[in-house]
Amino acid sequence: MIEAFEDYIKKLVPDDITFLGVREYVSRKAKRIRPTLLFLTYASYKGYYEDIFSYGAIIELFHNFTLIHDDIEDGSKLRRGLPTLNEKYGIPLALNAGDALYTLVLKLVNKIEDSFLREWILDVFMEVVEGQAMDIYWREKNLFPTEDEYYQMIEKKTGALIGLSMGIGAYLADQDYEYYENYGRLLGVAFQIQDDLLNLQKDLKEYGKTWADDITEGKRTLMVVKSLEVIQDKELLKELISSKVEDDERKSKAIELMKPGIEYANKVLRDMFEELDEYKKEIPETEYGVMLKDLIDNIKNRKK
Repeated sequence: MIEAFEDYIKKLVPDDITFLGVREYVSRKAKRIRPTLLFLTYASYKGYYEDIFSYGAIIELFHNFTLIHDDIEDGSKLRRGLPTLNEKYGIPLALNAGDALYTLVLKLVNKIEDSFLREWILDVFMEVVEGQAMDIYWREKNLFPTEDEYYQMIEKKTGALIGLSMGIGAYLADQDYEYYENYGRLLGVAFQIQDDLLNLQKDLKEYGKTWADDITEGKRTLMVVKSLEVIQDKELLKELISSKVEDDERKSKAIELMKPGIEYANKVLRDMFEELDEYKKEIPETEYGVMLKDLIDNIKNRKK
C-alpha cells in the first residue's frame, strides 16, 4: 500500500527552487499514519483503496507543511533523523518552501468536486493552525494552560487531522463518518500524549530525535500542566520549561519535578486506549478491517 503511495506523492511535488528540499523532505522514511488510517478505513468496507490516493496525498502533504513550519517555529535541527529544511537552507527559504507546499495542497483541495468534503477539509486545516497558535502563544507569552485548555489545543493540533483522515475514509465508503471522525480525534489526542511521554525517554538517537527536546522547546505538555497543579516547586518547573534548557542535568531535574504529571498522563493514556478499544469493535472483520485494528494496536504499543 504505502510503496505505491510514496511514488504518488513524490510525483506531486515539483523539483525546483520554489519547493527547495520539499520533495526529499516528504520522501523521508515516515509512519504515514494519517493516510494509512484513511485508506484502511475506506478499504475496510470497499475492499480496495487505490482510487483514493489523492485524498491521502492532501492529508499527508498538509501534515508535512505543518512540520516544516513547526521546525522553523521550534528551531528544530532534526526531522526524521535528517537536518530540517531551516537547518539545511536557512529560515527564509524553508519558510517559502513550506508556503509553496501549502499552496500545492490548496490546489489539490480545489479539485475536489464535493463541496461538503472541500469545506470539511479546509475547516480542519484551520483547526490545526488554531491549535498550533495556542501552543506557540502560551510559550511566547510564558503562560501555562489549564488541563481543559490543553485538551482543546491538542485536539485541534493533532486530533483533528487524524479524525479527518478516518472520517474521510468512512465518508467515501458511505459509512458513518462522524463516528470515525470522533474515533480518529480521540486516537490523535492519545497519540500526542503518548508521543510526549516517549520524548522523555533516553534512548531516542536511533529514531533521529533529541532526548527531551519538548522541555528545550518549552512545550506545555499534559505532564507539565498536571504537575503544576500538585507540586510545591511550581516556579522552578515553570523556569525550567520556559528557559529553553538544553543540558541534560537541568532536563533531568525538570523530569523529576514532572513525575506526578507523568504518572497521571500514563493513566489518562490507559483510559483513552480502553475507550478506543470500544470504538474498535465496530470495525468490520474484513481483510482491511483487521489491518486497521492491527494498526491501531501498533499505535497503542509503539515505542517511538
